[in-house]
Amino acid sequence: MKNRFYSFDKTTETSAELYIYGDITSYEWDESDVSAFGFKQDLDALGEVDEINVHINSLGGSTFQGLAIYNLLKQHTAKINTYIDGIAASSASIIAMAGDKIYIPKTSLIMIHNC
Repeated sequence: MKNRFYSFDKTTETSAELYIYGDITSYEWDESDVSAFGFKQDLDALGEVDEINVHINSLGGSTFQGLAIYNLLKQHTAKINTYIDGIAASSASIIAMAGDKIYIPKTSLIMIHNC
């Protein structure tokens, strides 16, 4: 399996854990990179789930890839919970907003660019 900036784990038949712990990139130049297209393939491979818990610790990366991942999560039928485990900066903060519920502990940080 390719080493990616995220990982999907189906924890039960109806729920999954998603960890975004790295850079969000546009092209798969390196084996640790992934595009929104690759993300969609892995999201689809989960099958039918009722709940996805998205854990984020990322400095961000490509804005448009972040927007595409946000939209993929928002369009999914599952309830989306996002957890900022460390930092969600730049495009990672966009993905964090896909949550139906967003959890940000006092020790975590979210950074949204000034438009």
